[in-house]
Amino acid sequence: MVSPVVDEVLSEYGNVMRVVEVSTDENPECVAECKVRSVPTLILFDKGKAEVTVVGAIPKNALVHALRKHLKAGV
Repeated sequence: MVSPVVDEVLSEYGNVMRVVEVSTDENPECVAECKVRSVPTLILFDKGKAEVTVVGAIPKNALVHALRKHLKAGV
């Protein structure tokens, strides 16, 4: 559901970020540690610290806006 939006953002900002998809079924420890309560949840980590959390499907412009201050290059 959010993959096309994430793919679009990654095509523009892939030089400054990478995307990792984690299965909630296969990684319950990660889900608990990151406090994921709903799917989809997107979490931006910067140096191992969760900086931005976006829950639910959102349009590309809203996702870019949420990530903007962390997308240092190419913005």
